Parts: sequence; C-alpha cells; structure tokens
Amino acid sequence: MPKFFIHIFLLLTFPIVAFGQTKTNLEIFRKLLSESVNEAKPFFQNSESLEFSVKSFDGETTLKQILSENLSEKKLTFADSNESVKIEATRFSVTYKPVKSYFTKSKDCERIFNVELLFSSEKNGFKTKLVKKSFNDFVTSDELEKIEDDLFGFTKAKRHSSTPVLRKYLDPILVGGATASAIILLFLIRK
Repeated sequence: MPKFFIHIFLLLTFPIVAFGQTKTNLEIFRKLLSESVNEAKPFFQNSESLEFSVKSFDGETTLKQILSENLSEKKLTFADSNESVKIEATRFSVTYKPVKSYFTKSKDCERIFNVELLFSSEKNGFKTKLVKKSFNDFVTSDELEKIEDDLFGFTKAKRHSSTPVLRKYLDPILVGGATASAIILLFLIRK
C-alpha cells in the first residue's frame, strides 16, 4: 500500500517539476533566432557568404555566435555564387509588463520578447525578407533574477514597479500623522 501512495505522489509531482520551470531569457532568444533562421532558410540557401550586421544591440558577438550555431545545425551549404546575404538584427528586446492579479498573486509580470531579423541580398535585384518573431509568458517577480543573465545585457529589461504611486507616500503620511496625534494628545493630557 505505501508503494501505491509513493507512485501516486511521483506521478503528481513529476509534471510540476519537469514542466514548471521557467526558461531563461537567453534560451528563449536562442529559440526565436532558430525559428527565424528556419523561416528564412530558402532565402539564403544558394548564397556564397553571409554578413552579420547588428543595429542598436549590445550583444553583437553573442548574436553572431547564436546565428552561426543555428546555421551550422541546419547544415546549410553555400553555393559557388557571388551572392552575399546580409543579416541585420533590427529589433532584439525583452520587456516586462506588470499584470494585475486579483485572486492569485503568483504570476505578476508578463515577459514579452521581440526579435526582428532582416535578410537582404543584392544578386539579381535587391531582395529582402523581414522575419518577425515574438514570444510572451508570465513570470513572478522572484524569478526575474534567475532568468536574466548578467553576462548578456540584452537579456535584461527595465522592471516596472507594481506598487501604486500613492503607496510610497503612505509611510511618511502615517508617521507624520502619528507624530502629530501624539503631540496633540500630550498637550491635551497635560491640561
């Protein structure tokens, strides 16, 4: 009988542990870049070389490395042509948006990823392909430290405080009111 309860316990807790872990920002960026390369694969299948260009992005070498890994994983062969494909990362961002949860306080931030890659080629006319990918999920404010990577600045985003504006003024008002009440009561009792 105890083995039966152990098996039930394991069956109930394993999916929670296995599927309940939040992916890091870098893992999600890698996934979005891989999907972008898959979508644009026919565009640069017959090219000779690739050029990487990154606009307004602080992790240029990391992006180049991730794209190179994705291209080598897809086993792309470059034809003997003069065509060169230029890859520009025009948008590469993560944002956190506070979410009001009225019943449960477990998920209080929406995490939104946006990746835009522009593939361009100049052989036989100018051809471009803009690939936009986005992803969003919900995380707790406690998980934010774990999912951001200190080495890569692009995995971090500005955090919005979920506290109301008046809340930061509430403590000084309460302290001032309590002090004023104590002084008034002190003078009333002395009379």
